[in-house]
Amino acid sequence: MTKNLWSAFCKMSEKEKIDFITSALNTHPEQAKSIYTDMYNHLQRMDSLKSLVHTKSDITSKDQQMLIKLKAQELKRRRKKPSKLEQKLKLHFFEIDSLRKENVSWKNIMLYIKKEHRIRKLSESGLKKIYLRLKEILEPQSE
Repeated sequence: MTKNLWSAFCKMSEKEKIDFITSALNTHPEQAKSIYTDMYNHLQRMDSLKSLVHTKSDITSKDQQMLIKLKAQELKRRRKKPSKLEQKLKLHFFEIDSLRKENVSWKNIMLYIKKEHRIRKLSESGLKKIYLRLKEILEPQSE
């Protein structure tokens, strides 16, 4: 959900939330109430785990595992701004891709990019990492 939709959802009453879930998922009200209850309980559990961390009280191993999962989810949610190098290489992605399909080595591609496109701070490993990251984004796998 977008931030505006989520904030609007949070301001709704319980009945409005259940009606919203019913219409959004095209389910029966009983099933929507069950989904809402599960969501509410999960959010309460997350809040209680976060408060345990701040008070530094005794945490069980199960709670500790849940906290690790929560931290991992928060880190995944944070958007990383693409580097300037990545932005520059994105402009030449399809050119790099065609060279790779012709079995040109990473070193030769790097030398070509440095010479022809005047991108100075570039290494083979950096080029390969950025290329693979861009390939995942620009050419998603069909499932």
